[in-house]
Amino acid sequence: MKKPKPLSISPVTREKELYKAFLERFKLACERMAGKGFFEQLPPEHFPHLFEQRIPPLKLEFVSGEFTTKQETEMHTFFRLKMAGLSYKTLTGEFVQASDYFREGILLISYLKTLFKIRPDLQVLPVIIGGYQLGSEWSVNATNAILHFMNTLCIVLSDQLSRGITIDYSTTTLLGANVADNKIKVRYERVLPKRVKLDGHFRDVFPLQWTGIKGKLEPVMIRPNNIGYPAECNQPALVCMQQHALTRLTERLSLAPGMLLYMLDVYFRNRPTGIYFNDAHLLVFNAGGKKLGYLVTDLLNDMLVIRTFLFLTNDGTPEGRKIAELTRLQRPDKKHLSIDTLEGINSLRLSEDVQLSALFTEAGCEDLLDLTVFENFAELHATGINSETMLRYLHNSPFMRRRS
Repeated sequence: MKKPKPLSISPVTREKELYKAFLERFKLACERMAGKGFFEQLPPEHFPHLFEQRIPPLKLEFVSGEFTTKQETEMHTFFRLKMAGLSYKTLTGEFVQASDYFREGILLISYLKTLFKIRPDLQVLPVIIGGYQLGSEWSVNATNAILHFMNTLCIVLSDQLSRGITIDYSTTTLLGANVADNKIKVRYERVLPKRVKLDGHFRDVFPLQWTGIKGKLEPVMIRPNNIGYPAECNQPALVCMQQHALTRLTERLSLAPGMLLYMLDVYFRNRPTGIYFNDAHLLVFNAGGKKLGYLVTDLLNDMLVIRTFLFLTNDGTPEGRKIAELTRLQRPDKKHLSIDTLEGINSLRLSEDVQLSALFTEAGCEDLLDLTVFENFAELHATGINSETMLRYLHNSPFMRRRS
């Protein structure tokens, strides 16, 4: 037996339902943002025109074919959950949902600006407008909350140097678009490599870039003279990176590529410290408030190229050399003991052993004693090497003999 077809809703009925739902949302925005009873003070004859000007809800839009169906579904779910959990305290002490502010809330502010022109006696309007309009401290904080969680989406999806995720907010109320479809457009953008000669061989390097708010990848630039290069190297240089360097960062810090690429973007925009050591230009790499190692760089014409990453204990760093002097450990020893990676160091629990704490502190590696800050976003697993194993290995070292 065939199931009966559902009754169709006439266009007129559908329009009435949409209008009713709109008024309910608009009234709620008025009460939360301007106070109880404010909606009732508005001229009812204005509502039909406001209904025609209603703003679509914020949502994601993907370029066809760039993401799998599963990825799109997961991102839509992520966005809905984040938006549902995001609310802001208003001037009335109430809370308004982010989704409501960037829809009915923005419409309300726009309407009140027009209303004040014909009703200048309503002195409360400038207070409401000034408190919530785009550019106000309240609005900036609300916008930044969305930009922040969308940035985490970029971190998850940014998996390689040869392509970057871009997010375009230009047609949304977050950026005050005059005609807002409220679609946050997400896509991949190919990053073209540059061909450079390193050690007599031509290699591909990729510009470091991160998405801006209008859907364009923004390159990272820096003045080399600000990071330890000679004073005459004062022209902005494009920061580029070998895939080898990203691979070493991933291996030695146990961080996802997307997290590292974002950290590098922030890192270079905050002017890192550079040193010249062992015939190489090294940039001190800090993360989570900890000194973790060095980026090995070369300046090639108008490009600053990141060649590789040295963990703090690796040969080729001041701290690595000091550890070798104190312990006679060579590169194979460090690798065997797993002290050449963040994961290996974390397994030692240095802060719990007085002798190892003293050793690493004397070598200039005191930032490695407590790594709890990385537990939430780095995949740090036990390596099988503990402090007892390390101490047995160091039994006859100069450092241990000196302390006995």
